Amino acid sequence: MPIGIVAILIPVIVAVIGWYVLALIENHKTDKRDLEKIAEVLSKIDLIVRDLKELQRAATVLELNDLRVLIKEVERGADQCTGDLQARMRTIAGLLRKYVEATAPAVDEVCAAYLAVSRAEDVPTELTVEFLVARSEEQALLRPQLEAAVAGAEMKIRRMRRLRLGV
Repeated sequence: MPIGIVAILIPVIVAVIGWYVLALIENHKTDKRDLEKIAEVLSKIDLIVRDLKELQRAATVLELNDLRVLIKEVERGADQCTGDLQARMRTIAGLLRKYVEATAPAVDEVCAAYLAVSRAEDVPTELTVEFLVARSEEQALLRPQLEAAVAGAEMKIRRMRRLRLGV
């Protein structure tokens, strides 16, 4: 084998081995029970976001309560892991916070606000149709980002499990 090819292959092989060893170290730092808890939280988030997507409108405070509770669980999960999974969990927590902050008023509240005043200009800003539409758009933009982040973290957990089991 020519020396040039060997000179190229050696760093590549060392890099692959190094990556594998780092993955094993990261994998073992995150306890199996922690991974299971994190996977369970991610699954809950995924299911809730799917339900919210079916609403075809902006979610209200009440409808976002379950996600609001899960933010703390995601942050706790991030504290229990390392490396890439920790970064992914922190990203998910940030996206959840933004999503929950994009709470919209219920349509009934908006209608009642307009009926209670004689001029549209007298409706409180947070109860206007424009505000409702803006929050709906904000949630619609954040939803795919949240879905992708959750899917990425779930994939990472599956890879970590595979490495741990040697499959």
